[in-house]
Amino acid sequence: MKSFKIKIWVSIIITGAASLLIFLRLLYVSWPGSLVLPKWSANPSPKLRGAVMDRNGAFLALTVSSSSIFLRPILFRNKKETLKKLSKATGISVKRIKKRLKSGTKNFVWLMRQVSKEIGRKVKKLKLSGVEVTSEPRRIYPFGHLASHLIGFSGIDHTGLTGLEKGYDNLLIRRNNNSGKNIVLTIDRFIQYLTELELEKALKQTRAKRAMCLIYHPSTGEIIAMASKPDFDLNHFTSYKTASFINHNISIPYEPGSTFKIFTAAYILKKRLFSLKKKFYCTGKIKIYNHTVHDIEGHGMVNLSQIIKHSCNVGIVMLSRRITKTGFYNFLSSLDFGKRTRTGLPGEARGILRLPSRWSGLSKSIIPLGQEISVTPLQLVKAAGTFATRGILLKPTVIKAITDSDGKTISSSSPRPIRRVFSNYISKKVASFMKDVVSQNGTGHMAVINGITIEGKTGTAEIPRPDGKGYYKDKYNSSFLGFFPFKNTKFIALVIIQEPKGEHLGGKIAAPVFRRIVLRTLDYLKKSGLK
Repeated sequence: MKSFKIKIWVSIIITGAASLLIFLRLLYVSWPGSLVLPKWSANPSPKLRGAVMDRNGAFLALTVSSSSIFLRPILFRNKKETLKKLSKATGISVKRIKKRLKSGTKNFVWLMRQVSKEIGRKVKKLKLSGVEVTSEPRRIYPFGHLASHLIGFSGIDHTGLTGLEKGYDNLLIRRNNNSGKNIVLTIDRFIQYLTELELEKALKQTRAKRAMCLIYHPSTGEIIAMASKPDFDLNHFTSYKTASFINHNISIPYEPGSTFKIFTAAYILKKRLFSLKKKFYCTGKIKIYNHTVHDIEGHGMVNLSQIIKHSCNVGIVMLSRRITKTGFYNFLSSLDFGKRTRTGLPGEARGILRLPSRWSGLSKSIIPLGQEISVTPLQLVKAAGTFATRGILLKPTVIKAITDSDGKTISSSSPRPIRRVFSNYISKKVASFMKDVVSQNGTGHMAVINGITIEGKTGTAEIPRPDGKGYYKDKYNSSFLGFFPFKNTKFIALVIIQEPKGEHLGGKIAAPVFRRIVLRTLDYLKKSGLK
């Protein structure tokens, strides 16, 4: 009986002690002044994020220390004076601060997250009751608009939301005890900057909807510049609409128009469907069923080289009679049209390359013209690279190297051949056709640079209507695709001007932009060299 009473008293004491501890803990966390703010209250798992650099080591995205300000309304003394001083130090109106106070509790509400240390010091110096400052890492983008679509941004919890920041989130972010990795891009920030300057100028001159440019090194698969205007400021992305974040170089396919004719020429040569000496007569138009294909003018007698030089639609249609649906489809598929390039960037589109069984009666004649097929700019430069690599298709990349938190290289990129598509003879022959395009009487004459061999192809493509009922008669994608040399290698640049107002021929508005970009790029390369 005695031992039973002892057990009861022991149980009462233990229960009482436990209840007291729970009560004290609740009192501690709820009492004014006792709040211990975790460093990552929004998401406790990410702690740090690796840097993103250009190919020469310049920081394009990095994480720095910042200040975050939170309020404890229950501790406010002289509330009116506190709000007035806080407004002056932070630049936030009293009205807005009051609104923030209503969104939280008496014990806690965020006022500002991840702002400059200077603001944090100003607020701290005031020593206002109920106003506290804590440190948090903050993601910053030193060059603001530069390569914004490519780099993308991360949110306030350091999770990647768009672009490379999202595509390589698992690599960049630090979780548990594993440090975030740094990414060294293939992009050269100076070439990117020069390209964006010229696109901005082109956008104003043509009053176009958008201007884009890709600069690609086909021998290595490295993307040297990926630009698109209009763009946005990575440090203030919340000020822009969601549509502003789309990377048009990889996400929005378009009908390439006449730039696509170089692939048709390569197929004709590969299958030996047409003698280089043989000629067609171009009257300026040709009828296919109930559809008429036009040229700007009649070109008279033309061989394969002249068909490309003058961008002769009639000549391509006449050549298309010799191709087979399956054969041409397989050839285009071997160039990876209709397939993602798998650079690791999110939102990449496949484009459209329909199976031969889904081709219409017109398809065999107009796909060789660059219609009824859609590609992304990156797919186009990837495929065009075969004319600079002896017919070998390479995988494109935006990543040059991965380094650890100490800057030590973990991995680096190297050329990744996919397959041989055609012979070196064909690559040289088509390149010679493209050289003739950029001559004084070729469609790309406005891309001519004295003393430098440029090989190119113009493109002026009507934009298809979204309802599938033909094409707009006043909307175009104007483009120029060209190769330019540096030392013992070649680079490709593709310029696209979307929906220009007024003049719309690719040779007249895209070729001059290409020329200016190449001149500035070559000047930079000669002074510094591409590392």
